[in-house]
Amino acid sequence: MRKRMIFKSIPIFLTLIACGSGMTGIESSEFQKIDPNFSGTFKNRSYKNIRPNNGGHDLKIIDLFGLKSKHADSINLSFTNDHSLVVKFNDSTGVRTEQFNGKFSRRGFYEIYLKKKNIEIPPLLPLLYCEYDTNRIRISFTPDNDLLIDNHVAFGGSILVLGNGGSYNALYYFERVKE
Repeated sequence: MRKRMIFKSIPIFLTLIACGSGMTGIESSEFQKIDPNFSGTFKNRSYKNIRPNNGGHDLKIIDLFGLKSKHADSINLSFTNDHSLVVKFNDSTGVRTEQFNGKFSRRGFYEIYLKKKNIEIPPLLPLLYCEYDTNRIRISFTPDNDLLIDNHVAFGGSILVLGNGGSYNALYYFERVKE
């Protein structure tokens, strides 16, 4: 009787420890929820980076969003009425504004897929061919109101039994500019 109860509780335990905050490398208590009324300005360069295999923290917000600009010191983020993220910055060409469609998650972050490609033949069980390429950004805040950006990149594919690919998760911290 006791062994049966232990075996029944193992899947529940594994499910509970597999659940996380949804942000790379931090607990849910270490970030604040983002809401649609948010607006803020942040330094363009990260001051901290949590990523395996890369200790540097010289990444820019505009690089994460795939925007090309050489001289942007700060970035303004806000949301439209339809919950799109507006990224505004000033560079050598003047003021630039870009808009990204995403969604607010129940866990408290804003999620954007910059790239989401998934091809499977046959669907659901890709035995013959599979190709995927994903670039996802999740946005939230630290308790000090600094910006957190969680970046997940995955790419790869397979033909029959031959396959290759890779992925990484990285968490970047950006300091809020005092207005």
